Amino acid sequence: MRRAMRRSPSVFFYGALAAAVLTAVVLALVRTVTAPSPLPPVASEEPADELPPPAAPDSAAVIADLVTRIEATYVFPEKVAGIAVCLRQRRAAGEYDGVDVRQLAERLTEDLRGASGDFHFTVLWEEDAPPPPDPGEAAEERRLQAWRRNGYGFARVEVLDGNVGLIELSAFVPPRAAADAADAAFALVAGTDALIFDVRSSGGGSAEMVAYLVARLFAGEPFLLTRFYWRPTDATHEVFTPEVTGQRYLDRPVYVLTSGKTPSAAEGFSYHLKHLGRATLVGEPTIGAAHPVVIQHLDAAPLQVYLPAGRAVSPVTGTNWEGVGVIPNVQVAAAEALTNAHALALDRLLETETDPRWLRELRRVREGLGAPTGDEGGESVAPDGSDGR
Repeated sequence: MRRAMRRSPSVFFYGALAAAVLTAVVLALVRTVTAPSPLPPVASEEPADELPPPAAPDSAAVIADLVTRIEATYVFPEKVAGIAVCLRQRRAAGEYDGVDVRQLAERLTEDLRGASGDFHFTVLWEEDAPPPPDPGEAAEERRLQAWRRNGYGFARVEVLDGNVGLIELSAFVPPRAAADAADAAFALVAGTDALIFDVRSSGGGSAEMVAYLVARLFAGEPFLLTRFYWRPTDATHEVFTPEVTGQRYLDRPVYVLTSGKTPSAAEGFSYHLKHLGRATLVGEPTIGAAHPVVIQHLDAAPLQVYLPAGRAVSPVTGTNWEGVGVIPNVQVAAAEALTNAHALALDRLLETETDPRWLRELRRVREGLGAPTGDEGGESVAPDGSDGR
């Protein structure tokens, strides 16, 4: 019999994830140094307003203003000179002349991304941009209510046939709101023999929740999970796993399901568990969005600019997943990832099980899943988290 706790898989976390264009609204997280953000938004192809945007301002003033901000903010200062040359050449060629401000924003976005290779760069006309986050108590209460109605990010918690746990995360909600939900999810799967996390449709979120969940998968004291460099202050912030009490999930295999739409904190969760040797990743390479952005408003024009300003650095790899995504150990279509991970988990359990009656049950369930389309491989994975650091 299956034991399940289900919630709606819809995502609502600091804004809406526009998966079709691999972008997301960056709200409160863009002002922190603790959470890599999803990609910033793009202007709608069918803007709601009916009035035409104002004519483009002086392009020389816009480029000068923009380059100054990039020089002070962009996380890779060695790339700034090339970006500035590109923008100035395009302006000299007249490519920013005779267009309205929305078209100018689109051209600047395309050129910034092309010159840097960083798809976080985005320029929007102020009327197309999302409103800034409200830091007040009323807004926080609205966020708490939205998280509550979304199951605090736990879209599905279930025990699959063969005693394999499943936790589907629609978002990584901060522990201040979601710690009890996380503890309840781990309590439900505490007796399982293997565990699958599903972040294929996650909207990302809080780095603190990433650390909270990772801590449940390791024995021992807190340890350094990532370093976070923030260019505007030239400071590095270290993120450790927190002290946790109660249920931990140790000595059993863990799998993480990914897709080409998995962004931000969901990528961080996958990346850390892979490179700490604690999980086998199954699915598709992820988006590759590791840089948080700051939002700035140009003085030379009614334009809002999203500037990549921070960089997560794994103490294990010395880098992150920016631009390349997190590469699964087992690459299969996202739609087939759950069946594959379930089959791989059962194959591993069949290797060690000695109870004849339970062996028969495992074989029955395994036969019903059919042959997996991918083979477990890649880096070695330690089933015991205490060996994976």
